[in-house]
Amino acid sequence: MHHVHVNCYIHAPVERVFDFITDNDRFFVGEGIKSVTMLREGQGERHGLGAVRRIKSALTFEEEITVFDRPRRQEYVIRKCTVPMKHDYGRLDFIPRGEGTEIDWNTWFEINLPLIGGPATRNAAEKLKAAFVTLLIQAKERLEG
Repeated sequence: MHHVHVNCYIHAPVERVFDFITDNDRFFVGEGIKSVTMLREGQGERHGLGAVRRIKSALTFEEEITVFDRPRRQEYVIRKCTVPMKHDYGRLDFIPRGEGTEIDWNTWFEINLPLIGGPATRNAAEKLKAAFVTLLIQAKERLEG
C-alpha cells in the first residue's frame, strides 16, 4: 500500500475552509479536473456522509464519503476507478491553527496490475500528490484572496 501525504495552511477559519474543500463544485475545479458529478447526495448534507461523486481527470474515480465530521474530518473511499485499484481510504483533517486552518490530507492505495503494479502505483502517487498540492494551492488563493 502506498501512502500519499500533503499538508497545507490556509489563513481562514476552519469552518470556512471545511465548507469550501468538502464542496465538490467549488473545490474540484481547475487544471487537470475535467468534471465532477454527484451520483448520490449525502445524508443531511449534499456533500456529506454517504455522498458519491465521480471525478474525471486523467483517470475517472467514483468516491464515497465515509466520514463527515464537520468541521474536523472528511474520509472517502474510491469505489471504482478506470484502472484496477485497491484504496484503503483517504482522509482530510482540518486543524485550527491560530487564525487559520491546517489541512492534513492522506490517502493509501495501490494499483493492481500484474508486473507493472508497483511502478504504476509509484507513478500515480507522484501525480496524485501534485494534484492534491494544486487543488490546495487553488483553495488557499481563493480563501485568502
